[in-house]
Amino acid sequence: MTKAQEHLLMLFNEIADICHRHNIVYYMAGGTLIGAIRHKGFIPWDVDIDIAMHREHYEKFAQIAERCLPDNMSYHCHRNTKNYYRPHATVLINNVKASL
Repeated sequence: MTKAQEHLLMLFNEIADICHRHNIVYYMAGGTLIGAIRHKGFIPWDVDIDIAMHREHYEKFAQIAERCLPDNMSYHCHRNTKNYYRPHATVLINNVKASL
């Protein structure tokens, strides 16, 4: 496992833990789902985790993410980050850049 994949797994585990503690249903999506099925882990060149939620579960996650994430992680969306341009929210490990 690469260092980037170790970071992604740590991030995924933290998000999954928050979802389980708060009864939030989530799904692997995109490359994360393909990697889990086809590669039994990560797609070697993938540098993110793709998670989907139904709107009601996402709204619940959005309300609690900032206070439930550990200090080294942060939640970003158009509601809490100035000039946020992505159509989806992101959870980041602070001061870590994705690389293969």
